[in-house]
Amino acid sequence: LGMLQAARRGQVTDRVLTVVTTTLYAAPSFWLALALVAVFTYGAATLGLPAEWRLPAFGIRTPGVTLSGWDAFVDLARHAILPVSILAGVGAAGIARYARTNVADVLGMEFVRTARAKGLSTRAVYLRHVLANVMPTPVVLFALSLPGLLAGSIFVESVFAWPGLGR
Repeated sequence: LGMLQAARRGQVTDRVLTVVTTTLYAAPSFWLALALVAVFTYGAATLGLPAEWRLPAFGIRTPGVTLSGWDAFVDLARHAILPVSILAGVGAAGIARYARTNVADVLGMEFVRTARAKGLSTRAVYLRHVLANVMPTPVVLFALSLPGLLAGSIFVESVFAWPGLGR
């Protein structure tokens, strides 16, 4: 996301993604969890969407149902969509904000202009030159965000009634 934003600096895509990532990063995880529960469970029922589109709001398995094999995995995956989306989205939004700035800085450097002047495709410039120089920062930020992920998981586990590492 950060590379896409930097590549489209100042355009509508950059502005929309900036608003989305800043909002996700700034919002408390428990508030986002409650909002997703409202939208994907109760909101979907209110809109009359099919039952397959509604996501379970609470628990790790469907209560009162004994499943095994593939059916048990599908049930667990449906229950995991909302909590995993919250935890991954908040972390990805924070890293995308830093990555955008870092990629924008690298795009202005002379070696990128030289690579373009040599006739390399835009894809090759981004993958070989820009990404190679930008990757250390998001990797470090990802490692530094892991304690925050565990701290945020306490609230998400409470909202979704999941037993987990946070508790």
